[in-house]
Amino acid sequence: METLVQQQYDRLAPIYDQRWQFYITNTLSFLIGWAGIAPEDKVLDVACGTGELERRLTAQHPQQTIVGVDLSAQMLAIAQPKCADYPHVSFQPASASALPWQQPQFDVVVCANAFHYFDAPDAVLGEMQRVLQANGRVLLLDWCRDFMVCRLCDWGLGWFDPAHKRCYTEAELHKLLVTAGYSIQRSQRVRFGLIWGLMAVEAVIDDSKNKTITRRNCMKRVMFVCKKNSSRSQMAEGFAKTLGAGKITVTSSGLEASQVRPEAIATMKDIGIDISDQTSNALSEFNPEDFDAVISLCGCGVNLPPEWLTREHFDDWQLDDPAEQPAIFPRVRDEVKERVETLINQL
Repeated sequence: METLVQQQYDRLAPIYDQRWQFYITNTLSFLIGWAGIAPEDKVLDVACGTGELERRLTAQHPQQTIVGVDLSAQMLAIAQPKCADYPHVSFQPASASALPWQQPQFDVVVCANAFHYFDAPDAVLGEMQRVLQANGRVLLLDWCRDFMVCRLCDWGLGWFDPAHKRCYTEAELHKLLVTAGYSIQRSQRVRFGLIWGLMAVEAVIDDSKNKTITRRNCMKRVMFVCKKNSSRSQMAEGFAKTLGAGKITVTSSGLEASQVRPEAIATMKDIGIDISDQTSNALSEFNPEDFDAVISLCGCGVNLPPEWLTREHFDDWQLDDPAEQPAIFPRVRDEVKERVETLINQL
């Protein structure tokens, strides 16, 4: 099975990033915001592919230490130049079921969009646990069979793609993790577009003799909301990811999804924060139970479903809309920064 996967992705490598641009951008932007990886974390990316996760993480934290492993030499050949300027990032060929370390090495082990290819998922989870430091975390993002379209894709790929193994429901993935000796910390299902339904799971080693979990594993989860998730909430997400790294995890959404406005990207770039990889999402794609704090930036709190208003922390900042007056983008940006700094201290 591993040989089939390797051969398939060696062939796909030259066109992979272009063919799957929408999928990569949406899924990895979500995962980075959801995961809350701290700048000091040493990260292992299992089945790293073309190194897009590494590229995006180092854009936020240039000193991040990351090791990416993959079966495909051709995918790794594309990954390496992307991070050539970052000495703390490295790539090497390796099987997920035979990781090349003898001792615990990593604070965070990530596997994004690859778990459905593993022929022996229990062995992979065992290897991840073996190289994970005490109080470390495993973060999995993969297709979810709880979504009908993904069930159909799973069935079709089983017939037509010999490299495909199987997708799992959220409950099935949880059972695999618990059986392998993990404790589930949180889990979320999320949809991107009409087709892609995924699940993200955070787990830690279940040590019955030591139930202490570090603050890193108890970070507050923040949702920023505005009307179209195009400007104010996007800037808030960018500030929170930068200023709250290792303290909070953050996502943004809108009452409806649209596009991230170029003025928001430009005004954040003026102060050294890159939000060009962020995407606009609809609030309806998320579950309120997955968040501790909900912040409305536009006075839209009155339009939110009641289950979003009753989280542990709710506030409505009611900031001016720069989309209607582009000249005020810098002022609104600075107001957002001040509010985000205060929020981080409060949480």
